[in-house]
Amino acid sequence: MKFTEQEKIIEQILKAVELQTGINRSDFVSNSRKESYLDARKKATELLIKEAHLNDEGIAKVLGVSKSTANIYRNSLRYQHKK
Repeated sequence: MKFTEQEKIIEQILKAVELQTGINRSDFVSNSRKESYLDARKKATELLIKEAHLNDEGIAKVLGVSKSTANIYRNSLRYQHKK
């Protein structure tokens, strides 16, 4: 199976967040509301915006959250939607 360049970037981002936060990827992409998991999701969101140039829908798919939740993470980081 061949990965696209964007899929490789996303994989690297998720590994980096896992290493930086010490939280297993399967935990921070879960629906848990633990503060440390939320922080890891926000860190992942920040990198997914900056490095992978994902919109809310893409972030939602990667993190396993709804599009509106991805939008909340984006807004909490003070990122604006691209127009």
